[in-house]
Parts: sequence; C-alpha cells; structure tokens
Amino acid sequence: MDIFKGFKLKYRSYHVITPQTGLLFDVRGLTVSEVDRIRNSSLIPSKVRSIINQVVYDVLQEKPKHIKNINDFKKSITLKDREALLYGIYHSTWTNNKEFIGQCGSCGEEQVLKVHIDKMFNINPYPFSENYKNAYEVYRASGGEENLPVLDKIIYEEKNKIDDINEEGYIEAPPEKKSVINEELLGEIIEVKSKKKKEQPAVNKFDILSKKVEIKLPESGIYVIIRQPTIADEDDAYLSSPFNQKNEVDLAAQTLMIDRFEEREDSGEVNIVNNRADIIYGFQSLPVLDRREIFNRYFDEFGKYQIDLKSNWTCKTCGEANILSLNIGPQFFRMVQDEA
Repeated sequence: MDIFKGFKLKYRSYHVITPQTGLLFDVRGLTVSEVDRIRNSSLIPSKVRSIINQVVYDVLQEKPKHIKNINDFKKSITLKDREALLYGIYHSTWTNNKEFIGQCGSCGEEQVLKVHIDKMFNINPYPFSENYKNAYEVYRASGGEENLPVLDKIIYEEKNKIDDINEEGYIEAPPEKKSVINEELLGEIIEVKSKKKKEQPAVNKFDILSKKVEIKLPESGIYVIIRQPTIADEDDAYLSSPFNQKNEVDLAAQTLMIDRFEEREDSGEVNIVNNRADIIYGFQSLPVLDRREIFNRYFDEFGKYQIDLKSNWTCKTCGEANILSLNIGPQFFRMVQDEA
C-alpha cells in the first residue's frame, strides 16, 4: 500500500547550467533510498560510477528536450558537467552551512572553518557555446532569480559588441562601452567570423563536445589529439577493462582526455593508436615533459571550464592568508556517508 497516495511530494530543487555544455537542468534532492543505494554501492570503480550516473539522471526534474533517456544524458554531458550536477544535488539535499577543518599552509595549525557553500561557489563557463545563452536566458525568462554574473557578462558583451566588429576585424566600440569589453572573447569572435568569411570549415568551436586539439609532443615528436570526455566515454573506458587497482583507475582517468595518438612518418604514413588499452600503454611510455604538455594543454583548452568551491580564510595563530578549496566529488561522497 502506498502510504503517500493522495499526497503531492515536494522536493527542494536547484537549477544547474553545466559549465562546459551549457545545458539547463533542474535537480531535486536525494531520497533516503537513493542515499542508501550510493552508500552501499560496490567498491569496483565501474560499478560506483554506474550507480552515481543513474542516481544523477533519476534526480533530474527538468532537462533539455533532446535528452530522452540515460544514454542520451551520458553522451550529452562531460565529467566537469557532472561535478556541477553533483553540486546541485548536494545543494538541494543538505544545508549550506558547513564546518570544515582548515590547516594553515604557513604554521600548520588547524582551525574550524564555518562556511556557507553557496558563497564558495564560482563558475568558469565555456563561453563559446550557443547553449549557454539559450539555457541561461530560458532560466531567467521563466522566473529564475539567481543570476550568474559571469554569464550575464558574456551574454551582455556578445550582444553589445559583436556588431561593433567591422569587416576588417577591428573593434569599433563606442568610448562609453570600452570598460566592459572582454578582449579574449572578442578575439574568439573575430577569429570565427574571419574563418566564416574565408569559407574555411573548422571544428565547431562553439560545441565543446566536438572540439579536438592536436598537440605535437615536445620530446617524442608524437602527435596526440585531446578532447573533453563525456560520461559515455568514461563508461566505455571503465567497462571495457578490469580496472580494480587504484593505480589502474588513476591511469584510466588520466587518459580519458586522449582521443588518439598519431605517429607520422616522413614517408607520409600515419600510425594511429586509438584503442583504449594501447592509449594507456603509450601514455605510460611517454617522457615526463610530454605528459606535462598534455595536462597543461588539456587544462587550457578544456579543464579550466568548471565550477569551483573556494573560500579565503586567515589563520588565527599566525595571521597567514589561506584558501579552503573543496573538491565536490569527494565532498559529495563524504556527505552521503556522514550526514544522511
């Protein structure tokens, strides 16, 4: 017998605009059964991720029309997007006033830090996606009151500045508007407009899922093509191999951004390595400087577009300024284990 029959259950919810794909979701808080499901999940990494993905999908109250099932969902959002959704679930499940232990980076003293999670939140969105403008404008038009200044700025500047770029690509902003110009964003707009004029089809820069970046590694001379992986890519990688040891899990995670390796011979022949196991083996064989180049370029092109939870605090013992930085993934699991 359904004891809630006749009652309309209401959940706390939170609107999330994903930082990389710019999709708008409305997520609700977790139920007791969902918390127990996560808490009692298997320790095998692929199983844990499968349960998390399913639970995240299940709490979506509103989602884009093109996402009709969980497979569409996995192909539509990135790993950084999932972190944003976990934050939304975190926000709508538990209270925002938290206490953490901070350790001073100078004197080593620990102290209790009382913070408000909302006030720690910051988003650095991928600014070239049409999805951002659409999702954010829909959210605001539907009565959403929480504004994201960074998105307001991007949308405002593009609307007011794109017409101020003449045919030669020069900026013709009126003097009273110069203070709000985002030079980096305008540079990207100029570049894309120039490519359109020359009719040179390129990678769709406005969609992070189709973006690929080619790197010639400085030490080995091998070419690597990097991308931003989706949840579906993560699923494929973990389910296709028995990653049970922590070092194997770490390697799998580190190499998800690698789409393929290419060895280009002087003769013109190209040896392509795109099998996941071979990619992991090849990655382990790279010189340290090559690995560093991959990580640095990934961060610059993809990884910096994400959410951050940071707060400044001052040590009461020595007066040193410190930063409390939370990783939403581990923090989410800690909340599931400790507070549910």
